[in-house]
Amino acid sequence: MTHVCRPLVALFPGVVMEATILTVTPEQEKAYEAGVRRQFYKAIGSYSVSPKRRHFLRGDPATELPSLARSLKVGMVVMGAVSRTGLKRMFIGHTAEHVLDALSCDVLIVKPPELRAAKS
Repeated sequence: MTHVCRPLVALFPGVVMEATILTVTPEQEKAYEAGVRRQFYKAIGSYSVSPKRRHFLRGDPATELPSLARSLKVGMVVMGAVSRTGLKRMFIGHTAEHVLDALSCDVLIVKPPELRAAKS
């Protein structure tokens, strides 16, 4: 299981092509990453996942996931994805799409239960 934690600054892109200046101290960044790490390990805690198969990475998922997949020589990556439209999509981006473009192996995208029940 893998989670890629984006740096805190990367979570606040500029609005409509204008740069947004966000001051984040190293302490804030460290606390944010520690919180995300705790959530990741808590979420997988009830599963029997060997420590060798637990990967917590920092950076851009579109870069880090394909790099890890290549280094582990995996045949398939399974990802959860949330479909967003309109304004939310502009701010949140297309993470799954970018990862798909960068991976050279097969990919299975799994929708969360609340989206499976929704009608298009």
